[in-house]
Order: sequence, then C-alpha cells, then structure tokens
Amino acid sequence: MPPKKHNRKVKNRNRIKEPFVNKGIYKVIFSTTLQQMIAVWEYGRGKGKNNNCNKSRPAPKLRLLPVCIALACGLAPASLWAQSVITEDDLAAAHERPTVLKTANGLPQIDIQTPDESGISMNRYSQFDVDSAGAIMNNARKDAATQTGGVVSGNPHLARGEADLIVNQVRSQNPANLQGMVEIAGKKADVIVANPAGIMVNGGFINAGKVHYTAGQVEIKQGKPVQHSSESGVINIAPGGLNAQNHDYTTLLARQIKINGAIHGEGSQIDLITGNNTLHADGTIENSSKQADKPVRFAVDSSALGGMYANRIRLIGTEKGVGVHHAGKLQTDALELSLPGTLHNQGEITANQLDIKTTGLKNDGTLHHSSDQTLTIRSNIFANHDGARLQDRQAEKN
Repeated sequence: MPPKKHNRKVKNRNRIKEPFVNKGIYKVIFSTTLQQMIAVWEYGRGKGKNNNCNKSRPAPKLRLLPVCIALACGLAPASLWAQSVITEDDLAAAHERPTVLKTANGLPQIDIQTPDESGISMNRYSQFDVDSAGAIMNNARKDAATQTGGVVSGNPHLARGEADLIVNQVRSQNPANLQGMVEIAGKKADVIVANPAGIMVNGGFINAGKVHYTAGQVEIKQGKPVQHSSESGVINIAPGGLNAQNHDYTTLLARQIKINGAIHGEGSQIDLITGNNTLHADGTIENSSKQADKPVRFAVDSSALGGMYANRIRLIGTEKGVGVHHAGKLQTDALELSLPGTLHNQGEITANQLDIKTTGLKNDGTLHHSSDQTLTIRSNIFANHDGARLQDRQAEKN
C-alpha cells in the first residue's frame, strides 16, 4: 500500500500573501482628472517626466482599490496625504524668497521676507504643502510664543518691522495642499495663499485677520494686492473643512469651488467669488470678457458633506450660464447670492436675511427664512418641487 501524501505543500503553494500598501510599494500623486490625491503603484507616473526605476525588480501585486476609495472619501490617515513640503521658488528674486526652517518641535517654520513700504511681504514658493501637524509663518521681530510651535526665534528679515499682509504665491503644476493649521507667529496679519493650479483646504490659519484663498495669481499695484483667478484652478474644501472662525473675513476666489467639508466662519464674513475675475483690494470685482476654453458645470458644488456657517455669506458668480449646486447645510444671519445661472438646492439654507438673484432656482430642499427681515428671490424660473419647503410666504419673486 503506497504511503499517504501530505497536502501541506499543496496548501502552502496555494497560499497567497497579501501585499501591504504601507511598506513602500505605493506612492501618492495628484490626479488632475479627479482634482485630488490618489494612491498608485510605486512606479506609476503623475504629470511630468518618466521615472527612472530598477526594471529588474519584480512588480508587486497590489490591491489599491480600498486605499483609493479611502483617499477619495477623505478617510485615509494623514500619513497618506502629502507631508509638509514647503519649498521657496528658486526662480524668484532674492527679496521674495522666504527662509524655511524647523521649529523646536519639528514644524515647518517660514521666515517671511521683508515687507515693502506698504507693509506687504511677498513670498514665492515652488511647493506649499502643509500636513495635519501644521506650520508656522514667522511674523515676529523678536522671540515669540506660539500655540502650535512653541517659542520661535525672531525673524531676521523683519528688522524694519513686521508685515501687515503676507502674500504666499505658489508656482506649481499641482494644487497647494493645506491639511492643517498655519499659525502666524508674532504680529497678527492678513494672508493671501495663491496658486493658479488650485488649493486643497483641510485646515486654516491662526492669528490671521483677513484670509484670501486664490486659485490664481497675485500682483501688487500701487501698494495694493490685486488677485486674478485662473481658468483651470479649483479650490477644494476637503472633509476636514475650512476653519475660519478666528478670522475677520475670508475670501475664496476661483473659477470653481468644490465643498466636501464644513466652512466654519461663525462671527465673520465669508465671500465665495467664482468665474474669471480680478479682485481688487477695495472689494471691487472685475469680470474678464475672455471666454473660457473649457466649460464647467457648477461654479460652486457643495456635496451633502459640505456646509457653510458664518455671520454673513456672499456667493457671487460671474460666468454666464454656470450655476450652483448645494446639497449640504448653509446657516447664516445674512446670505447674498448672485449669479447668471441656476441655483439647485437639495440641502438646507437658513438665513435671517435672504437675497437670491439668479436666472433660475430649483428647490428640492429647504429654504428657511427665520426672521422678519427681508427675503428677496429674483429668478426668471422658480421651481419649488414636491417635498421641498420654502418657509416664508412673503417672498418677492420677480
């Protein structure tokens, strides 16, 4: 009788070891199609030149779908997002290149450049990515205590005085990635973060007055900042949201804004300005007559996870035929919405003072006017669908 065969080897032969995506066999790149960070195989290519790699190394088998889904939903750990990489622009003039250091506890410390006679410090970068731990923007002449970075040394660029406005202009093919809080050390200042390729926001600023997020360029004219939106740049509010609670005023300037998290600006004003525009220092909005090459579906697209909470909210769109899709929550004392397109509300809008001027209004959610103050709706087409609520019958409809 022949000896019994053991199945141990067969079982071992059929066993497949699952690869681990956290052991150096993946990398994270920015997808220009999805407008967000995604995980790919280590030798996958983003936008740019070919990667040089060891071709003799066998390609590992990956199951990256769960990681991609987590990244897309904002559920992945912070380590999968871009870590803090803040690099001054080597092509900029010396007086516009900040000095990037480390604080005692390891946070990036940006020693901003010397302000001009108008108090404006211009700082240019080739990359501006902040992770969840945050960063320090040093506007202190002498040693200063901070909430997040401990005590930081005085900035040698500020011998003539601190800045009133800190401009951060990024020159990159990828969006700036703000995944944490950026604290201004020393004197409180206004801030502009500008990048023609767009900005992803999952944090905010500490010790800032007026904060401007601009998907575009900034120039200084006669001592005043002039901001220009770019055609392709998008501002993305990630699931962690935008913290603007301690700001006096916040502006989002872009051709398109996507909101997948809450914007908190309780006690202050938030402006969302969309289209191909120039924003002047006095608040004047100048719309460009140039026709965009690629159309966009919505000027502002707020998902069910999105939300806006502030004392006053202004949403101004200038691109003809481009509307707003709102599926989240919006709560404010005063809302002003003006655009040459349709507002499609699938969420909840609550305001004491409500002023809506659109070419069309499609309400599948709730418009709640919660006081005796003015409610004005001016729209060529007003569709209040079954199940939707307009909780004020004194609406003026023109």
